[in-house]
Amino acid sequence: PPQAAGSAAPPPPLSLGIRTKEEAGRTLVGSVATGSPAHRAGLNAGDEILALDGLRTSARDLPVRIMEREEGEVVEVAVFRRDELLRIPVRLERAPPVRGVLRRVKDPTPLQTAIYESWLGSGSAVAPSAGREC
Repeated sequence: PPQAAGSAAPPPPLSLGIRTKEEAGRTLVGSVATGSPAHRAGLNAGDEILALDGLRTSARDLPVRIMEREEGEVVEVAVFRRDELLRIPVRLERAPPVRGVLRRVKDPTPLQTAIYESWLGSGSAVAPSAGREC
């Protein structure tokens, strides 16, 4: 829903700058955003996340544990990289804002036109293209 006049949008969530995935009951780093706190600290795609500040965590629990922290706080992420246990300190930051790009479609399909009209009211169809760093 739109923000009421005069109210500020909530700040972006705190972030390590990674995407996680579950694989065979393990929580793995799926990707690390370039320039993110995790990237600067040395976390790598493929690292198995075991714990945050000594407490076992999972892909589901990790965002909740991060939300309990403060911006600028350093957390210790325990990971297995191959067979080596690493404890990596990461300073939490706010996630960068979500950005999107709309581009016109030369010959929109009826579905594209309907989606466009539901978003903006009427006119030529556009195709969304967006990315998000987590």
